[in-house]
Amino acid sequence: MAVAAVLLLAGCGISQNLTTNANLNQTNVVLSQKNFHVVKNVEAEATATYVFGIGGMSKKALYSNAVAELTKNANLTGSQALVNVTVKNSAKSILCYTKITYHAEGTVIEIGDKKQAVNGFGELSASYIAKIVVAYVPVAFVVFAEHIADHKNLSYIIDKDLINDPGLDKTLLGDGVGSIAGTVFGVCPNTTYGESVGCVDITRNASVATITTTAIMCMVISFFGPFVTFLSSIPNCVMGGVCIALYGFIAVSGLKMIQNVNLNENGNLFVVSSILIPGIGGLSLTFGKITITTIACALILGIVSNLLLNKFRKTSNEG
Repeated sequence: MAVAAVLLLAGCGISQNLTTNANLNQTNVVLSQKNFHVVKNVEAEATATYVFGIGGMSKKALYSNAVAELTKNANLTGSQALVNVTVKNSAKSILCYTKITYHAEGTVIEIGDKKQAVNGFGELSASYIAKIVVAYVPVAFVVFAEHIADHKNLSYIIDKDLINDPGLDKTLLGDGVGSIAGTVFGVCPNTTYGESVGCVDITRNASVATITTTAIMCMVISFFGPFVTFLSSIPNCVMGGVCIALYGFIAVSGLKMIQNVNLNENGNLFVVSSILIPGIGGLSLTFGKITITTIACALILGIVSNLLLNKFRKTSNEG
């Protein structure tokens, strides 16, 4: 019995150090040595312990933690990238105690150099610039139109003409400054949204102080995971009901704007029709790799129709 006990303890006390290259996530990047240079090599680890096979975390979670820590240690900036990532795992056991370690390694490279950045401007051509104009100018028109429409709706809600006071020049400037500030902090460009106007219409609260306080509260609360999880747990049917009311208010606000237009005049009726029919019907245009979305198409048709009709009216009056 003594011999058996010694053998049993010896069996549980064997220390294993089985290191294998799992290659769970290895990215091999083939680049020319002329367009990048190596910045540094980085590594990270994630460990978990088990007693009788209980405890710790799953291998998938260990792997994810190791890669996440590796990315954190890389501290990528600008045109840097993390390549050739290799994950290895090892296990050590003493008696009934096991420790598993995932070790991640990678290389940080920086793509491009100053010479190439300067030479890149030489590749600009008229066709390339034309593609950029065709792709982004319609988007700019959509943003402008949405901005004007939102301020028109707000004007009806708060009974103040925001188009003249403070004026479109100041409100559009605010949009631009907000977008620049947003991109500096790595978020999407900011602009006015009909959803926000709908919330103001529903609550009948257009106080700047209230909106600013709410924005600050949202930023602070976003750092608390449990509260974010609670918001994510709201059923889709509840959010659907909220969206129906919200977008319904937005649609009604748009109809209120049309009320002030004399639709008995054929010209105005034609302009409204040229906007509503393509917008509701889902008209979109594609030129190669460039696609003009439904809203942009409806907006462009409305603007062109209005300009042509105004020119025709002016010519008719002069005649």
